[in-house]
Amino acid sequence: MTDTKQTVPAGYRADDKGRLVLEKNIRPIDLIRDDLVNNIIARAKATREVIADFRRKAEADVEAFLKLAAEEHGVEFKAVKGKGNLTLKSFDGNRKIILDSARRLDFDEKIHIAKQLIDECIIDWSEGINDNLRTLIDQAFELDQSGKMDVRAILHLSRLNIDDEKWRKAVALIRDSVTTESTKSYIRCYEREKEGEEPSLIALDLATV
Repeated sequence: MTDTKQTVPAGYRADDKGRLVLEKNIRPIDLIRDDLVNNIIARAKATREVIADFRRKAEADVEAFLKLAAEEHGVEFKAVKGKGNLTLKSFDGNRKIILDSARRLDFDEKIHIAKQLIDECIIDWSEGINDNLRTLIDQAFELDQSGKMDVRAILHLSRLNIDDEKWRKAVALIRDSVTTESTKSYIRCYEREKEGEEPSLIALDLATV
């Protein structure tokens, strides 16, 4: 893998193994592709900074407004990051800003004990276990590419009402093992395009633009 911080002398380009190659020895199409990728990545990073700056300023503006609103009621406003949600609407109702937060959940060591109990349940029920339930259990505890379990799937699994002592103990362990790994705040902007319609999201996601 090429070190992206490597200093490349004029007239050379580094290949994917970090070796320096004279540009005159590189096929023109490869040079064009390299320029294309590097230029688009550079613009993407610049755009990311613009969006990050927009978010910082928007959140600061909203916080300033909340302080002003609090002063109107004789209260000193204290900002709380990552808590609750907030919707601010324009006077005509055609535009709104929503600030909310999402918690990233994970599990502690008790999830592995719960999985062992569930495995024991499957063995105990092996004669009559429903194939759909077995698939649901297997999929819930599968690890993704980053080695994480599917929090939603496991919590969905824990809502199944099964009359079995081991199962109930496993469910209790699952619920007790949930931890908040991080909390991320979001700001979303909406605008009504036509009278009578709901305001639609002003997309800042490349996949939705």
